[in-house]
Amino acid sequence: MLKFEPCTVELLRSMSPVFRALPTFCAELSAGTIWMWRAEQEPQICVHNGTLVLRQTMNGYPAFTYPVGEDVDGTLDALSEYVRAENIALRFFAMDKRALRRLLHDPRFPDTMWGCDRRWSDYLYPAEPFVTLEGEGMGRFRYEVRHFARLYGEPEIRALLPEHHPQALGMLEDYAREHPDMDKLEKAELRHSRELLSVCRDLQLPAAGLWVGDTLAAFAIGEVVGKTLMVHVLKALQAYSGVYRAMFRGFVSYVRETYDGSLRWINYEDDSGDPGLRASKELYHPICLVHKYQAHVRTPGARAGRPPVLTAGPVLLTPFRETDKEIYLRMNLDAENNRWWGYDYAEDYTVPARPDAESFYDSVQFDMAVGDSINFAVRERTDGPMIGELLLWDFTDRGSAHIGYRLLPEYQGRRLSAPAAAALADYAEKLGLEPWIKCNPDNLPGQHTARAIGFREVRRDGEWVYFNRNGKEIAI
Repeated sequence: MLKFEPCTVELLRSMSPVFRALPTFCAELSAGTIWMWRAEQEPQICVHNGTLVLRQTMNGYPAFTYPVGEDVDGTLDALSEYVRAENIALRFFAMDKRALRRLLHDPRFPDTMWGCDRRWSDYLYPAEPFVTLEGEGMGRFRYEVRHFARLYGEPEIRALLPEHHPQALGMLEDYAREHPDMDKLEKAELRHSRELLSVCRDLQLPAAGLWVGDTLAAFAIGEVVGKTLMVHVLKALQAYSGVYRAMFRGFVSYVRETYDGSLRWINYEDDSGDPGLRASKELYHPICLVHKYQAHVRTPGARAGRPPVLTAGPVLLTPFRETDKEIYLRMNLDAENNRWWGYDYAEDYTVPARPDAESFYDSVQFDMAVGDSINFAVRERTDGPMIGELLLWDFTDRGSAHIGYRLLPEYQGRRLSAPAAAALADYAEKLGLEPWIKCNPDNLPGQHTARAIGFREVRRDGEWVYFNRNGKEIAI
């Protein structure tokens, strides 16, 4: 059985040679990224027969990196045994094209669905032009670096040592004051920048600062993986014109001279869908985008195909439609109505701070595309508006699925949830799934619906009450 260990500084430091030797352009397979986002993604590491696998929480589900090392096939077999024992699904994240092709052609893993979210694709650049400032497309970058030098003198780039950390933390406070309207993702990234700063020396990550006189105007923290520099953090004070370009160029030169003269590539990581950040990174003329694929093995969504129309007493369950976007936005923004749904968009850093009609609709379409859920819109008539949502989700490798249901407030109390949930439970069983429902102990309406469709309580703990049709204990 595979054994995954929670990430600590000591564990990551001990594995530094492994990470440095990985044949990947993907930032997720680096110690710095793992440490920065550990609070959100709960990373764990396993090395099996000289082969590395990461486990993280992605989009609320456990997911794994495709194995890298000496025994990929054996580790995949062990991973299949692991997810069945854990009663979770086999999901992969941060796969490159080569790993995805290998997975899709592997007969051990049928019914695989996959996809890529452009927001999280990494930008890859050749390193040489940023050192020499020569080459096609470098005119704007070269101008800003030289403009900085004209205003403030040649950039003074030197190692960012522990004694400089108080100055760097002070700079981040100034940075926060310069950006008073940061969204939740930007705030998280700033918080994690502080955290990575505190351990960069322990993790043997290159870090350098740019000084204007006695003032630290910018700093960067990165990591060399293979022949690629992953730029994990680059923060600068916008009071200094051209400082970002000067720091970027100086950091690449510093790493090349100090750490690895064979450096060939720069991974400036993703843009998270931010239009301004995307425009800035595209100005650097990336050689390509490193798309990172998600895949879900043996997913019921592959067997189901496009969701059918289900008749459910006074309502219908239909596929989502483009015309549902505005209603679906309203449904997801209603925090009070969603208190039992188990999702609060305000806590989800992958959702924009000011979501629009596309945000949640695109998200649910992606979830279905990669096989993580099968979603239905609830309607009172075929051509009617969306009045609620039902879905099958949280699939496991043993064949169970969770039923979720919610209605708009004005349609509640009309006994519509029970027939809709019953129809979805029947559909789940036709797909060979064991449907189950879990409710918050205080969610009495949700428990009433479960009992109304013949589900029986199996057990309860401090967080959930569990129901299924046969009343037998289920391993969840």
